[in-house]
Amino acid sequence: MIDINSLLTQDTFTFETFGLTKEQILTKINNSVGNYSNCITVNGDCLDYAVVVDSKSIGSTNIRMLISKLFTIFTDNIYAEKDITIGERAMEYLMLTKRKIGIAESITGGIISDMLISNDGASEVVSEGIVSYSNFAKISRLAVKPQTLDEYTAVSEPVAYQMVSGLLKQDYNDIGLSTTGYATYCGILSTKGLVYIGIGDRDKIKVYRHIFQGERNEIRKTAANAALFYLIKKIKGKLEV
Repeated sequence: MIDINSLLTQDTFTFETFGLTKEQILTKINNSVGNYSNCITVNGDCLDYAVVVDSKSIGSTNIRMLISKLFTIFTDNIYAEKDITIGERAMEYLMLTKRKIGIAESITGGIISDMLISNDGASEVVSEGIVSYSNFAKISRLAVKPQTLDEYTAVSEPVAYQMVSGLLKQDYNDIGLSTTGYATYCGILSTKGLVYIGIGDRDKIKVYRHIFQGERNEIRKTAANAALFYLIKKIKGKLEV
């Protein structure tokens, strides 16, 4: 938790969230700290939003109460208590715990790997990033079973699970992370995408199902953000994996 006393010397304070739309964030702010809503701005996209508090205009007496309330209402969504990207935060946790990650991406097509390896020190914790876009790649590189693809299709919980399992067959991977999905859900709703995100280690693998809003590349970026958010929470020990 952030040292609130340190905020008294700052003109602004930023914390980063994932999982809520801008409208949902603003509604929570207005419902909880409406008197100070004009001192708070929200910036970002693809469910990754920075909440910026104008500490200087609030004053030392009320900033403690305000920050405490904000941290309470956004406790499940905050991934950083400073101005930092979700990729940078994930890298910090990987470096801190010295855990190596392997990434298998289908729908995200390398976005997650890029968001991690854009940071210094990535070679110490990112062991591989595989864009397993075709069924052949999923079978040959990740040991996804052909019968699983036939029965459930490539966009499914079992395939996301087996993609992670395939990564963890390599001794050098401590964590496996996978994505598979459709940028258009069932080919009908052009502004929705179905995504499965797998994450796990040798103790347990878990798969999360999402339907994300947006155009094709917005859905892909949102899926990448979600995958990194789950990675952060896993390393912090908050995931059921």
